[in-house]
Amino acid sequence: MGRGSKDSGIEMGVVDDSIGLQQDKDIEAPPTDAAQDPAPSQFSRSTYLTAFGFPRFIASWTIVWYHFYGFQHFPIWRNSTWESQYPSRWGYTWVYFFYMLSGFVITYTRLTAKDPQKNKQEGYFMFIYHRLKGIYPLHLVAILLCVWNLPAPSWSDLEHLPLTIFLVHVWRWDINLEDLPFNGPSWFLSVLLAFYLLFKPLYAGIT
Repeated sequence: MGRGSKDSGIEMGVVDDSIGLQQDKDIEAPPTDAAQDPAPSQFSRSTYLTAFGFPRFIASWTIVWYHFYGFQHFPIWRNSTWESQYPSRWGYTWVYFFYMLSGFVITYTRLTAKDPQKNKQEGYFMFIYHRLKGIYPLHLVAILLCVWNLPAPSWSDLEHLPLTIFLVHVWRWDINLEDLPFNGPSWFLSVLLAFYLLFKPLYAGIT
C-alpha cells in the first residue's frame, strides 16, 4: 500500500510537472493570427442606429396618413383657422427626411467601414446597382399593374412610359406629380436615383 501511494505520488508529480510545462508553453507561445484578430461575426453584423428608430416611425406613419387622409377635412377643424392647416396635409414633407436619412446612413457606413479600401474599389455603376437592386424589380411590377389597369392609355401617356421605366420621369422643373400616368408615387424613386448618381462624385470630393 505504501508503494502504491508512492507510485501515485510520483505519477501526480509527473502530471503536475507536465501541466506546469504546458502552461509555461502557453504563456511563452506567441499569439496566433486567430488570437489577434477578433471574431469575424463581430463585424459582419450591420450597425443599426437606434436613435433614428422613433423618427422613422413617426415619418412613416405621417406619410401613410397623408396618402389616406391628406385632403379630408375633419369636423374638429371645420370653420376654424386650422381648417387649411390640418396635420395630414403636410405628410409629404417627411419624404425629404428620408432623403437626408438615406444619405446620412450611406455616408456613415462608409466612413466607419472596417475595410475602406473595399468601398474605394467599388465602381460607379456597381454602386448604383447595389442601391437599386432591392427596389427596381418592385418598380417594374408596379408599372405593369398600372398599365394593366389603365383602360386605354393615350399616346401622350405612353410617351411617359419609357421615362418612368428608367426612373427619370420627374427630372423636369415643370412636371406636375398629379399628372403622372404610371405609378405616380414612383416620383420618390426618380429623385432618389438622381441622388444616387451624385453621391459617389460628391463623396469622393469631400473625403
